[in-house]
Amino acid sequence: MEDVSLTLEPGELAVVVGASGCGKTTLTRVLNGLVPRFFEGSFQGTILINGQDVSQWSIGQIGRKVGSVFQDPRSQFFTTSATSEIAFASEHFGIPTEVMRQRVEEAFERLEIQPLRGRSVFELSTGERQKVALASAYAMRPSVYVLDEPSANLDPQATRHLGTIIDMLRQDGSVVLVAEHRLYYLASSLDKLVHMRQGRIVEIFDRAALHALPASALEARGLRQIDLSHARIGALPPVSREDIHFQSHDVALAYGERVVLNGVTTQASRGEVVGLIGRNGSGKTTFARVATGLLKQRTGRIRHAYRITSAKQRLKTSFFVLQDADYQLYTESVIEELMLGLPDSAETRRQALETLARFDIDRLAERHPQSLSGGQKQRLTIAVAAMRRADVLFLDEPTSGLDATNLQRVGEEIRLLADQRQVVFVISHDYELLAQCCPRILRLEGGRTAADYLLDISSARRLRADLDLPATANPSWLWA
Repeated sequence: MEDVSLTLEPGELAVVVGASGCGKTTLTRVLNGLVPRFFEGSFQGTILINGQDVSQWSIGQIGRKVGSVFQDPRSQFFTTSATSEIAFASEHFGIPTEVMRQRVEEAFERLEIQPLRGRSVFELSTGERQKVALASAYAMRPSVYVLDEPSANLDPQATRHLGTIIDMLRQDGSVVLVAEHRLYYLASSLDKLVHMRQGRIVEIFDRAALHALPASALEARGLRQIDLSHARIGALPPVSREDIHFQSHDVALAYGERVVLNGVTTQASRGEVVGLIGRNGSGKTTFARVATGLLKQRTGRIRHAYRITSAKQRLKTSFFVLQDADYQLYTESVIEELMLGLPDSAETRRQALETLARFDIDRLAERHPQSLSGGQKQRLTIAVAAMRRADVLFLDEPTSGLDATNLQRVGEEIRLLADQRQVVFVISHDYELLAQCCPRILRLEGGRTAADYLLDISSARRLRADLDLPATANPSWLWA
């Protein structure tokens, strides 16, 4: 970052936007004290909270004033249950027991997360973990909230609920700063839109000025739309159902008493792209893990090319791009990630560089993967999948953490994967991505196959309803 100046008053909501790697996350780390206390570097400037210079404060002292929700909520958990995690920070700072219990109860009620009470954090979906992290911050009653892409792993209903919570925090008089790509759920409540580029703040819009911008102006800046009806995108034509390559029949799985999958039946042809949707906890990611051999189903069958396959066999012919990119980054450089397990030859390196270029990360080839931004890591893991050319590919929320430009790029790459006759399942809540590249939609509910339909002009309304999105989106834009 360079020459960044920003003032926020009590009760203001600022949304920070910009391309992946522009400095959004770094700004959040400056505000919560992690920069330069944990993430070291050459730091200059002043941070004032409630008029007080915090340069000499410890991270713990700042933590009492600034509540943080990280891009990866898993990285900020210290306990094993949702209830104890929400109470942890309050307990750590010595808040009296009765007060702490009251705050935890209020967090469950006001954030409407009662179903997560007592649940193991290891059983929670990424979206559910996000809610627990926000509840933990809320229980501390900070005067400032810093949220780094909080909607990235949430379904649309949960995203809308998140927007309501953020507006509630703002109305309570807190300062709220959100680093985000999705704008539609905050457009009616934000006070400032802060546009960053290459470590600098280049523009600041108030709410009225933002809504006065035409859709083309947001698109030119590489930003997502505030009104989804302006998503000028189209989908692939449906493929022939004759070349069936992937089949699942009554696939079921449970963790103890908790049933996660309860009879998932579907099939897909070579070259087909299927959008896999459903609310957080509906079984989408678990089905992907079973389908690619990372988990064994309790009952049911999975066939590749009409042959029943074991989990071990599926590991060889399938690939799963996880929602948490960090789980799949193993090497010391970006280029090595793409070459891992492949012949170490000049031809492999050439193909790897070409693949990186398609995702606009070839300039990062020698960087350590863990030094990348969340969006850059996301593109890297998809690039690795493209190199593997597996018969069956599952992408779990491939556009979480991506700006509009890179969302478009990922959609185009998914089209290329389909052209290579791969079966591609796209787990997503992202309406823009689904409409762009998924001619077929499969919806899970309660671990079951709830709906399976082709996506066209007439069913676009159905998709919006299934995603719990605002009813303003107009299919004529999508299919023009």
